[in-house]
Amino acid sequence: SKAGVISLVSLAANNLAAADRGPDWIVTLNPDTVPSATWLEELRKLAQPVRVQRNGVFFATADMVEDGDEDYLRRTGLDPLGALYKMYSQFQSGTALSYEKKTREFENAADITAFYNGMIQTGDPKLVFGYDNMDVPATVNFLAANSMVHNNDLGHKNYYLFRDSTGSLLWRILPWDNDLAFGHNWVSGP
Repeated sequence: SKAGVISLVSLAANNLAAADRGPDWIVTLNPDTVPSATWLEELRKLAQPVRVQRNGVFFATADMVEDGDEDYLRRTGLDPLGALYKMYSQFQSGTALSYEKKTREFENAADITAFYNGMIQTGDPKLVFGYDNMDVPATVNFLAANSMVHNNDLGHKNYYLFRDSTGSLLWRILPWDNDLAFGHNWVSGP
């Protein structure tokens, strides 16, 4: 295809997200589309601004965001045989666990249910479980990076959980939908 033209085939594994920002694209620029620290680079997903045409006429700008799947894991240097879940809920007691299983669909979700049950414990049992089941350095890096870009859309939804199912068996958090960062927080007005 021509440079700057996205084929329909490439859109099959991607999502178009509304680029709800000012015309300058500076203050609310999506952190998925800017360079990041080397230690976070492996976690980045393909996201780039695109021009959307409708009936041959400019319609909008949007962010094209890669869907999480085996190709995403392979490209980011993670084991494509691992379990990847797109999360729609918090990990806290009293909150219903809501997710979409993106890989290893041939098996049930017992792994994330066990992880959830371990992480909603309290006190020392929760701490021990977390240290035993989380990739702690990757989690610290992820949380630090999201703090640096002031990601207002993290924690209650909009993230992936990945389990290295055939290796370390550890869980780590991966980015998804970082559009509420760099000052963007869905508050309208000046």
